[in-house]
Amino acid sequence: MTALLDYVNPLQGSDSEFHYSTGNTLPLAGPPYAMTHWSIENRDDVRFFTPRSRCFHGIRATHQPSPWIGDYGTFLILPQTGPELLDPEARIGVYDPRRLRFTPAGFSLHLNRYRVDVDLAATARCAWLRFTFPAEVPKRIIFDLKCGRSELKQDGSHTFHGHTSNHNGGVPENFRFHFVAHCSAAVAKFHCGVLELPPETTVAELRIGTSFLSPEQAERNLRELAATLEETAARTAASWEEKLAAIQVDADERTRRILYTCLHRTMLFPREFHEFDGSGNPIHYSPYSGTARPGVLYADNGFWDTHRTVYPLLSLLDPARYGEILSGWLNAAREGGWFPRWSSPGYRSCMTGTHIDAVYADAAVKGIGGFDLAEAWRYLLKNAYEPVEPHGLFGRRNLAEYIRYGFVPDDQCEHAASRTMDYAANDFCLAQIAGILGDAVHCDDLLRRSRNYRNLWNPAAGILQGRRADGTFSALSPTDWNRTYIEGSSWQCGFAVPHDPEGLIGLFGGPAATVARLDRMLEAPPDFQTGAYGKEIHEMAEMALAGFGQYAHSNQPVHHVLWLYTLAGARGKAAAAIRRVTEGLYTPDTLPGDEDNGEMSGWYVFAQMGFYPFCPGRPEYVLAAPQHPMQIRLGNGRMLELAPGSAGTARTISHSELLAGGKIQELHP
Repeated sequence: MTALLDYVNPLQGSDSEFHYSTGNTLPLAGPPYAMTHWSIENRDDVRFFTPRSRCFHGIRATHQPSPWIGDYGTFLILPQTGPELLDPEARIGVYDPRRLRFTPAGFSLHLNRYRVDVDLAATARCAWLRFTFPAEVPKRIIFDLKCGRSELKQDGSHTFHGHTSNHNGGVPENFRFHFVAHCSAAVAKFHCGVLELPPETTVAELRIGTSFLSPEQAERNLRELAATLEETAARTAASWEEKLAAIQVDADERTRRILYTCLHRTMLFPREFHEFDGSGNPIHYSPYSGTARPGVLYADNGFWDTHRTVYPLLSLLDPARYGEILSGWLNAAREGGWFPRWSSPGYRSCMTGTHIDAVYADAAVKGIGGFDLAEAWRYLLKNAYEPVEPHGLFGRRNLAEYIRYGFVPDDQCEHAASRTMDYAANDFCLAQIAGILGDAVHCDDLLRRSRNYRNLWNPAAGILQGRRADGTFSALSPTDWNRTYIEGSSWQCGFAVPHDPEGLIGLFGGPAATVARLDRMLEAPPDFQTGAYGKEIHEMAEMALAGFGQYAHSNQPVHHVLWLYTLAGARGKAAAAIRRVTEGLYTPDTLPGDEDNGEMSGWYVFAQMGFYPFCPGRPEYVLAAPQHPMQIRLGNGRMLELAPGSAGTARTISHSELLAGGKIQELHP
């Protein structure tokens, strides 16, 4: 029987460039939610791995969640034989991709130039490396710490302690990433990050522990390693196998490869940022306060993306992990004063809206425990009512204007229409929490504000678009990627009302008119004007080449749109269009666009199951049709059975109905 992990392709989506994304992913070794990942660097680029390169730069410790955010706490390790070469270009050696084996548990490869076999097994905070050298030649292990504020010290003939402070933002001044390396071979000479080994050495193993807290904690984290590299890899593989087994599918191998690869990607981020002290209690370095604090913490998440699918999937498959993650984000708010809008590892300014509001609302309405909702509410209210600096790292930009006018004025802020729609959806989500907590005043006010998207409706143009402070609309082509939207035109961004599809359908002229609009979206030429961007960005290119008209599945704003067919009474069209996407835009090697911390993959998983969390913050899912027979092991221990069939007449199914398990009749009438 094939192990489910064998279907996973960690290289999926890694053949990407600045101007065109097939995922913008990296192959990452480590268990689910690993604190430190391990990869291969084979080019000098923020996308530091591509399957087209044969150039080995080194084994890379990495924490990069996206090439648009960058890495931190990173360093390279590389074995070398022959003359000592420290120049990064001079020391590059070819490797044979046919001998590369990469799994989520670790990887192995052969370096032809140096005649060295490399093996690695990863845990959440550690790695076990093995280098098999040719006999009787000069040989060494090189550490490249990648920044001036770094150090590697020898502590005896077998042990080395190091740290690096490299980052791309989101950390205080005292940020350090510590590591300890124990070498099985006695090191004959150490200098400038180079471990010279005795010529007779044929095998050298490194046991590496990492920590954001201290060298001592890095040493303590080595407890994660098993007795051997092979046992360590097997333990990590077993942790993945257990998670992947939550979904069993009766499908062809291609579908299995895509499904299990996507499912695995939904469990890479957010990463654990906490560690465990000598008593086994969670502790963490806080990138929000610069101090060591008790409790769990998570990092590396863009909520504009992940609130759509990653967290709703957790609510079904792993509610305990969901609650722990929310406890971690609450610690971030306690330590920094605000919830992050994008975390890597601390506050980062990226994208529009405060979609962590939806993440907490979805947990609240679905009864997810493990965190203090009342305390979280105090910080969530700040998102809705406290203005922030225009280019701040948290909160909602131009919030005061949004409250004053009922929309963000297009002549005072870029992405004003997208911000208004996002803020309205965020307000709806917060209103759900207010209702649960009995806060009637805020519930009523936020529900009123959730209808602010209607202030963008231009009846003459028949679209939602930005308005100036004086209430007037600008002339706007429907294919113009104008500054009023973010990463799209009115085609891609003009449906962003997941919290009130009935109201949106009404603005569009009713169900029949909405179905016709969706048909036109899929059939229209994929034309675009670069608008405020002034150049062709990769999302434009991906839409133009996808063959789905103006439906740009390469980016998140449209991910609920095909499911709107169902809510407009055309569930069969929804099922057919969604199947076109899963079969035409996802492959075992590529994704339709940026993967974005598991969101693009989460969409595929929901599409295969035949239902979708149209509005996180509502305890319901919009229906299409399962694409293959599936059994889902829910987080409550029950089994959910799905089977393909013609799309039925029901439009939604509740979270509680799914949690009851069994065979859900609405999915296959």
